[in-house]
Formats: sequence, structure tokens, C-alpha cells
Amino acid sequence: MMIYMRSNEPIFYFGVNGIGLGHARRSSRIIEELSGIANIVCTTYSKTSASSYLRRKGINVIEIPKLSWAETYDGGINYPKTLIKVPSGISLAAFHLLKDYFLIKKLKPRIVVSDMRAAPIIVAKKLGIPRFLIGLFFDFSRDTENKFYRAGTKMLGIFLRRLAKWSNKVFFTDFPPPNTIYERLLPEREIENMIYTGPIVEKSIEEKIRKQDILEIKKEAKQKLGLEEKNVVLFLSSGIEQAKRYFLYSIRKIMSDLQEIQDTKVIVSIGRPDKPASKKVFKNIELWTWIPDLTDYLFASDTIVGHVGLNKVFDSIAAGAYFIGLIMENQIEHIAVAKKLEELGIGVGIRKIDKKLVNILKRVLDERHSRKKVYEKSREISKYRPVEAIKKIIANYL
Repeated sequence: MMIYMRSNEPIFYFGVNGIGLGHARRSSRIIEELSGIANIVCTTYSKTSASSYLRRKGINVIEIPKLSWAETYDGGINYPKTLIKVPSGISLAAFHLLKDYFLIKKLKPRIVVSDMRAAPIIVAKKLGIPRFLIGLFFDFSRDTENKFYRAGTKMLGIFLRRLAKWSNKVFFTDFPPPNTIYERLLPEREIENMIYTGPIVEKSIEEKIRKQDILEIKKEAKQKLGLEEKNVVLFLSSGIEQAKRYFLYSIRKIMSDLQEIQDTKVIVSIGRPDKPASKKVFKNIELWTWIPDLTDYLFASDTIVGHVGLNKVFDSIAAGAYFIGLIMENQIEHIAVAKKLEELGIGVGIRKIDKKLVNILKRVLDERHSRKKVYEKSREISKYRPVEAIKKIIANYL
């Protein structure tokens, strides 16, 4: 493919894990900031929502074959089928190493950055190029529920910590302890070269909470959308296709129950930006293919329901909304994050969308103290400048 670059500027090589949209959205914020000092070339998985998203952002993208797991009915991890795929997975991982080696040798980047892709870090270490890892999970053993898989998750954690050690710096895009949302995915022994940057959230959210108090922003958003007198519940789908299908199927089964929640507007986005934005209305429920300007809806929401992905979690907190997280099957990081959210009193985890969720919604919408805790965390996020901090550190290695 054609790569567009400005002359006389260094090249930064940026590897992005392309499963779902979480890593791509986080990375795009950093890439946008770094593009002011360098040409950025990004690699990610082919034919995914991540690659499409990065291209729409105008980023130079080179696609590589997708490295992923076998999916369960809800988009989670099917361990037995994934194990069957191990031989092909190993060969694909080897191909990634060779592909990244070829590209990095050819492009001669001054800096390599990886958002949870192993090959760019390994190659950059081999070639002596400054390298930076962006990550949120380095130990899965604490919340591995199936004892038969603990050995595998321990080995994965050891490998990820080795990647961290091979990096010049590790950017942990979360609050520092004791309020770290991904705390249960940290290793017992501290990673010495790790920096807590604070959460990276949607740029439009970040800009607003820096300028105004969260309560003022939420009031204005509700007024703009004509929802001043109502509680607002926002359902947001995952970027993983199988998860989207299960999400919509599950919501349809409880629509009659959702319609019975008093003084509440329920807004559902099934996340289909490949289709025209449109909505259907069923009493108090709006069902959108996708919401073009999501920021106002995030701020107007009192509660957000979605898969426990890093964007939804941190965007929800920043927007001052209590988060109800749908845990995909065998997704250990989902379990760990949901437990921490519940400990902090700003969210809760659920295993499926059913009538129990409706009862949780009714309870949460009546609890004012939970909202106050989320508002406090939103104000805390507003104090961080994570993207600027990352740029400043990387620039020191030029």
C-alpha cells in the first residue's frame, strides 16, 4: 500500500493489537499526538474494526494476518478450540515476527511503540531501537476461574512481564494505586520501568471535563437531548462481531422489561458504523445502528451497560456514569476489572443480559451515593494529561 510521509522527519513504528476497538482507539490518541513530531507507520490485524477505524483516522496502516482466539457464543474465549489452533497460531506468530522484522529493517524507525503486540518489541530489542509498551494486564493468575487453565495464564503473564522488561518504558494507562482499575492484573512484583499515566479517554470527553465540572456537563447534555426529567441508560455494544450479535439478541429478549422501568430512557447502540446511522423507537427505548455524536449521550447517561472493554470502562467513568459490565466467557481481564469497579462502588459485573440486569438497573438508578463516587472519579481523570505525558517521554529518546 501507499505510505504518505513528510520528508526530513523521523519515522515511528506503531504496532496495535487489532482485536476489537479498545487498543486502536487508545493508540489513535497517542498517534495523533506523536504525528506532530514524526511520521507514523502503524501495523494491525487485517479486515478488523481496528484497521478500519485507524484508516478512517487518516493513519498509515499496514495490515497483517489476524492473531486471535476461537470465540464462544458471546465473543469470549473458547479455550479447547483455541488450543486446537495453537500450531497454526505459532506459525502465525512467527510470520508476525518476520513481517515486523522486514518492515522495521526497511523503514528504519527511530522509535517503536507497541500497544500489546509482542513482535515489534522483540524486533526492536534485537535491532537496538528504543521501544515502548502500552499495556494494562501483566498477570492473569489471580482471577483465572478454571484451574486447568492456570498454568497457561501464568505462562502468558510471565511472557508479558518479559516484554515489559525488554521495553525502555511501559505506559500503564490507568490511575496509580490504590485506585488502579486494572489493579488485579498487575504482578505482585512491581514493574520497575512502568509509568502510571492516568486513563486515556475519548478526546471530546477529555476536553470537556478539563474545562467544566462534570455535573454541569451532564446537565447540559440532558438538556440538549431533551432528557432533563429522565434517568438515562445507555447500552453500548462491543467491537467484536460475535459479541455484537449476542448483545443485540440478549437485549431483544428483555425489551418488554426495559419498557417497564419508570421515568427512564433506554438508548441502545449496536455499533454498526458501516451502515447509515438510524434509530427505531419502541416506547422508552431508542435502538440505533450507531450514534454519530456519542459524546452527548455518554454525558447524559446515568448508567452505561456494555462489555468490559478499556474504552467503555474509562469513558463511562470520565462521563460520570455508573458502569454495568458484561463479562465475556473466559475473559479474565473482564472479571478482574468488574471486581475492582464493584470494590470502588462505581460499577458492577454481570455474566449475561437478562431480567436480573433490569433489577440491577432499577436499584442503581435509585442510588445517589454511587453516582457521587463516579463524579469524584471523573474529576480525578480530568487532572491527568496521559497523551501529552507519553509524547514527552518518547520525545526524550529522539
